[in-house]
Amino acid sequence: MTRPPQLPRLPRLSRLSRSARQAPPRAGFALRPHVTATPTGDGMVLLDQRSGKYWQLNATAALVLRALLEGASPEQAAAALTAAHPAAADRAAEDVSALVDRLRTVNLTEREHR
Repeated sequence: MTRPPQLPRLPRLSRLSRSARQAPPRAGFALRPHVTATPTGDGMVLLDQRSGKYWQLNATAALVLRALLEGASPEQAAAALTAAHPAAADRAAEDVSALVDRLRTVNLTEREHR
């Protein structure tokens, strides 16, 4: 089995609730129904149940994804990232954007609901 592609390095995820995997009405960001998110000791794994492919997110990317799935805007997710890693404040917004773009590129997220 091939190793999953690494997403951008983006604190520690405790648990991703089932409701967080669904699209919050105001957020416009959700994983596709066939994508499962599972917390790990050092991040999160996303499994595309249709293709069998999986992606490993580090703890920082998991923090950002969890915030987005719980309804945070990209700006709020970047603020959470900055709070957790003040030294990375200058690139937090760019890291959030890169993560969102990558998840969309590999077809793991729903299109935005506006």
